[in-house]
Amino acid sequence: MIGNKKSGISLLLGAFLMTVTMVLHPAGGDNAHIVKMASMFMLAHGIAIFAVPFTAYGFFGLSQKWAKNSQWSYLAFGFAALSLIAAVFAAMINGVILPNFLKAGVEKGFSEETIQAFRTFIFRFNAACDYVLMGGLIIAIFIWSLPLLRSESKDKWLAYFGLILVIICLVFIVSGFNFLSVFGFRVFVFLVVIWIFAAGWRLVKG
Repeated sequence: MIGNKKSGISLLLGAFLMTVTMVLHPAGGDNAHIVKMASMFMLAHGIAIFAVPFTAYGFFGLSQKWAKNSQWSYLAFGFAALSLIAAVFAAMINGVILPNFLKAGVEKGFSEETIQAFRTFIFRFNAACDYVLMGGLIIAIFIWSLPLLRSESKDKWLAYFGLILVIICLVFIVSGFNFLSVFGFRVFVFLVVIWIFAAGWRLVKG
């Protein structure tokens, strides 16, 4: 059984590292810009990968705590874990593989067609990872929130918070908001980070 305080601190640390990632994350650009900013790309995405184990540990502790309200809490953890795996793949391909490939392409004189074809593959793969990441987290928060809403737990306010977050994301999706843009992804991450920070703080407070 993971202690509430330990898992809470882990969630807070994960939320902090995610925030640092989005603050440092450079905007996309042409090949020359990405090569120039390669070190920053790798740093930002490296921090994102480093945040994943802390967030996963915290989510598991959260699931154990709320399992007394419903065993569906562990299913929520499954979706959250899936989203974190997708986050690692996205961070690796965007922050490590893409800038290194473009740097090698410039040095070895790859054709423009080869580079653009690879960038198209990167974009499609990253989009798939982002959909899994966002969908997994939203479903996890939704599953965590419903049983908690029907319980007598003092954490019930987190359930309302989570459902409001889910509704906001759904409204954005229906309205055509582009979550795959750098700005759109930052909006999503900051919304989720607020919920994660609140959940972590509640765990720390016991």
